[in-house]
Amino acid sequence: MAPDGARNACRYCCAFKNIGAKIIFFFISVNKKISGR
Repeated sequence: MAPDGARNACRYCCAFKNIGAKIIFFFISVNKKISGR
């Protein structure tokens, strides 16, 4: 059970990092558009 749990944790962690990166990139792009105006 330990290996499976570690795998699931890694999957959730990787997914969370990807989502966080997308959100940060989205906010940066929005800030650039607002500052550009």
